[in-house]
Amino acid sequence: MKRPMSSQGNRLLNSMFALATLVAIASVAVVAGKRYSHPRVEGRVAENWKLLATDQVIGGVSGAPHRVVVFSDYRCEHCRRLDRLLASLDTATLSKYSVIWRHYAVLAPESRRASAAVECAAELGLRKQLHRRLVAVFDTSTSFDLNTLLDSIQVRDVPGFLECTRGQHVDSLLQRDVAVAKTLGIIGTPMVLIDSLVLDGVPPVRELTTLLRIVAKGDKSTWP
Repeated sequence: MKRPMSSQGNRLLNSMFALATLVAIASVAVVAGKRYSHPRVEGRVAENWKLLATDQVIGGVSGAPHRVVVFSDYRCEHCRRLDRLLASLDTATLSKYSVIWRHYAVLAPESRRASAAVECAAELGLRKQLHRRLVAVFDTSTSFDLNTLLDSIQVRDVPGFLECTRGQHVDSLLQRDVAVAKTLGIIGTPMVLIDSLVLDGVPPVRELTTLLRIVAKGDKSTWP
């Protein structure tokens, strides 16, 4: 017949169980953080990447020999964080790159409104200005007052602008970007292409800087 476990044994067993539970929770948190915050280290290659280099430039140097293409949604927190990260990089790092924002506006109706507005602003030469304001607005809100934003970038023909946002040509452009992202195997936003190297998520700044320099050198044997 087994002897009942002593109270000291019970306390020890309970402590060991609690410790194991905490370790398991911590491990899940670490894995989840890596999954949603950082790209897959190995990346993958998009053979047709040059076809993605549209004129949707929001940073870097227009006409540069290399490209960072980001498929994004203005409602996506990580997309806005990546945008600020790219904007904060030193001039030398980005001097060989055009930064291109392509739309994967699927999170909410406001996502589509924001992307459509940026494309209409682009027709007036105001893409970057409205892009920056929308990134800032969505940092603190889930919606935006388009009239206020248009006034801030000095758009005079507001009715014409609003008509543009509802136009078929803008809708076709946004649908095109979503379709292209799907052919590249997008699993969420942001999806980043550094030339043909595809990453899912937001790299740490040091890793992103290193990748930009490696890709600009053109030696694919050193790619992750």
